[in-house]
Amino acid sequence: MRQVDLCLVLHAHLPYIRHPEVEEHGFEWWFYEAVWEVYAPLLAAFERLEQDAVPFRLTVSISPPLLAMFNDKLLNERLERHLKRLAVLTEKERERTSGTRFEPAATHFYYHVRQALDVYRRYGSNIAAGFRHWQDAGRVEVITAPATHGFLPHLQDNPACAAAQIRVGVESHRRFFGRPPEGMWLSECAYMPAHDGLPGIDELAADAGVRYFFLETHGVTGAMPRPTHGVHAPIRTPAGIAVFGRDPDTSKQVWSATEGYPGDAWYAEHHKDAGHFLSEDQIKPFRPDRTGRIPIGLKYFRVTSKSSSYKQPYIPRMALGRSAYHAQHFLKKRAAQSYGLLSSIRGETPVIVAPYDAELFGHWWHEGPKFIEYVFRKASERSWPFRFAAPSDRLRHPVRHVAVPAASSWGDGGYFKVWMNGTNSDMAPKIAQAGSVMVRDARQFGKTATERRVLAQMGRELLLAQSSDWPFIATTSQGIRPYAAEKVDKFLERFWGLHRALSKHDVSIKSLETLESDDNIFPWLTAAAWKTPEGAPRGRQGAAVITDERMGVRAVEPFLACVWWDLKSMNPGRLRLRLRCLNPPLFEKEIPSTAESGNWYVHQLRPGCSYRLEAFDGDRLVAASKPALLPGRPKTAAPKWKRFRN
Repeated sequence: MRQVDLCLVLHAHLPYIRHPEVEEHGFEWWFYEAVWEVYAPLLAAFERLEQDAVPFRLTVSISPPLLAMFNDKLLNERLERHLKRLAVLTEKERERTSGTRFEPAATHFYYHVRQALDVYRRYGSNIAAGFRHWQDAGRVEVITAPATHGFLPHLQDNPACAAAQIRVGVESHRRFFGRPPEGMWLSECAYMPAHDGLPGIDELAADAGVRYFFLETHGVTGAMPRPTHGVHAPIRTPAGIAVFGRDPDTSKQVWSATEGYPGDAWYAEHHKDAGHFLSEDQIKPFRPDRTGRIPIGLKYFRVTSKSSSYKQPYIPRMALGRSAYHAQHFLKKRAAQSYGLLSSIRGETPVIVAPYDAELFGHWWHEGPKFIEYVFRKASERSWPFRFAAPSDRLRHPVRHVAVPAASSWGDGGYFKVWMNGTNSDMAPKIAQAGSVMVRDARQFGKTATERRVLAQMGRELLLAQSSDWPFIATTSQGIRPYAAEKVDKFLERFWGLHRALSKHDVSIKSLETLESDDNIFPWLTAAAWKTPEGAPRGRQGAAVITDERMGVRAVEPFLACVWWDLKSMNPGRLRLRLRCLNPPLFEKEIPSTAESGNWYVHQLRPGCSYRLEAFDGDRLVAASKPALLPGRPKTAAPKWKRFRN
């Protein structure tokens, strides 16, 4: 039976915030909150599903900064200390509220904090190890993001800087998860096609071996030529990258401030936190600056009403029931949507992509992880016209529509104004200037071990300054805008200091070691990430693929070609062959390859176009034939691929 592929995607990201110079720093709390409110509850939900033999499949993108924080010893020591403090506080709160109307909420958070601490310890004090476990179990497809979540359209004028963000992101993922990522979450879903002689973001991603990424709805619906099925079928860019568009219906059900599930009256009220009304003695251990009041994550009130400031006590049992109801409602809506797609889309598998910020589930919406758990539980109780899938599952079928996606992002307004406006416009020029110097120094220096260390640390400081979080915070969070500007200036000040020392051959090893200890992200980094590689077809890990004489394409007549291969050194069980047309609009066709050698006739090809046979070991491109030109003139004129211009 035909089914729609339903892809649930959670984007897990935080800016890299690490302050070893002080014992307590308020902004490191973002990391602590994310662990105990979001990621530990999600892993606990996965464990419960597995114990009850409930199948589940979803995609989680873990950005390299968050992955580095998960692996950082100092941050994990501080995180465990924070969780222990919360455990003590919730125990006291359970006793204090005994017999009152707040007892159910206090008891709920008593167990919630202990569950997070248990999950954290169960995975060796490293939450990322939990996601690797479920990746290896085939339940979660873990993908990556650019190195420090850099805003790629603003880096695209210097392709080497944009490429470095992508390559370092891919390598960071590969080193921890033991395999290259199938896909990438573009920072802020921001995309810019090729323009003014500059490569498109899809070309840079393809060069790094990425197979797919996601875009906001209008990035796909506005592609040229227009996709026949909108966001409900992936498109393929001329560079060969598959692109999935966000489904607006699923977003509206969960994200919408007026219609979304998190606004239900029975759910915990995010903005009314216990930290705002507990005694000073109770919250003192949680105040890094030892002044003022801060939210600590305990929610004793429920939404009650969106139009009134009056809030009633939170009742976890009722909120749990609403989570189950909303999960069932979500599935019914997807079923109705799937029946419509199956009747309107013929000849290929429709897809519904539901991407969300992971922090929505647990931080902004306390019941979010339970909602996800209930979605899979309810789905297992009966058959549906859809199946839960990862994007790579959908890519086992051909992607037929080739198009150039439109410039877009999922920020306010749908384009780039959030990251370039009057509040943050001074950031981009400073970062661009440093990027140009980094590319030049990477080519000029690096002959000695000390020079290579300096270049690597310059790269770390530049990458950290390029994070899209700093201009975003400057635009949306007036209260902490100075912190964002301070971070960019600090990273660039360190970058320029290293550059001057390198240029004058006056490097202080002691100062260099201090910077390496403070900004210690990507300890394996080298300046090679900023050196533009030469062309040629590229494999899944970005390495050049050598043209192989053991395979080829031979024209028989204008519409017919014979492909042949003799790859006896490859495992026939993993061997996959694909014939690719190298002329736009691109075309590809799977070739049956049950044996390590053989030949096959391919019909209905376009005359006057070049074709290449490619060999894959699983999903990794390992060899390619020389291009062969079919005789004759093209049956239809190829479209003129215009460069995008401002």
